[in-house]
Amino acid sequence: MQSATKPHRAATDSGRPRLCGDVVSEHATRGGAKPTVSPHKGAPVNKTALILAALLLAACVRQSAEPPLGRQLAGLSSAQRDAEGRKAAQMLRRANRDDDPDVAVRDIRYRAADDTFVYTVVLKRLKNTHGITPAARRRAQAEMKRGMVRESCRRRAERDILTQGRYALEFHVLAADGRPVAAPFRITGKDC
Repeated sequence: MQSATKPHRAATDSGRPRLCGDVVSEHATRGGAKPTVSPHKGAPVNKTALILAALLLAACVRQSAEPPLGRQLAGLSSAQRDAEGRKAAQMLRRANRDDDPDVAVRDIRYRAADDTFVYTVVLKRLKNTHGITPAARRRAQAEMKRGMVRESCRRRAERDILTQGRYALEFHVLAADGRPVAAPFRITGKDC
């Protein structure tokens, strides 16, 4: 019989709680959907980054009877959170090595100082940023962030990772020449 004060945690074969890194590892071996991007010059990243956060968040969702993953992550110590974050980022880097004609995930790293997964994304079809006006950059950034917030907060399990788990996502979107398309943007539980 479970205690009312302690949540049930399903254990792995080693006896430790099953956490995000374990689930990301399983997801990476199964593969996932490839992200797509709009090749239009005026809207370079309409849906580009939408799937990137979903990869992390959907990979951390487990379909079982254990309590929500966000609640499990909230109960970890700082060192455990950092270890799980680094492990999840490493698994996500391995999972995102597939060649996509539109988007390249250059790097996914975990920043322990503020529990943030930092994605560096390159839009392969956008050769340079010379033709993009400052107003278009602001619109693209607002559209990217709006789409990512909508995608990240749509499902309860994904939303719990941001709100209860207190993790955040940060995106750096670059053109093929390595220059930023827009300023980096961050998604936290407050956005949900």
